Amino acid sequence: MVSKFFYIIFIVAFFCELVLTSIPLILIMLLNLFIFSKKEWVFILAFIVGILFDILALRPIGFSSIFYISSLFLISLYERKFETTTIYFVFIMSVILSAIYLVLFSRFSILESIFSGVLGALVFLFLNYLKHKTLSLSTKNKKMQYRGIV
Repeated sequence: MVSKFFYIIFIVAFFCELVLTSIPLILIMLLNLFIFSKKEWVFILAFIVGILFDILALRPIGFSSIFYISSLFLISLYERKFETTTIYFVFIMSVILSAIYLVLFSRFSILESIFSGVLGALVFLFLNYLKHKTLSLSTKNKKMQYRGIV
């Protein structure tokens, strides 16, 4: 479902968070990836990315992984009570989780948390666009196959 272009953006976000900014870009990407895919392999990806990030950022190994996995687990718990595939949920969870992340791993800034929410919402809109584009292309292909064009 998620295109290769998203994975390139994920890798760029990883290195941007490592080198340029303290905004939790990895957390935003993992949050959106989990909301769209709803697969268990995102937990494994969160663990591996967290370990790599801790090693490269010279932090105690495992803290980021624990935070990423527990954040995704929290979202999976709320999945039954709230509609998680809305832009409002992504914005609010991005703001809350990035605020907690900044308190634990960096300095807290409400502006960075709000900016994280906006980035999370933009990534959500991008993934939603890719999802609908893929669905419309597959529908066109099925119609063309049915008509005997392809």
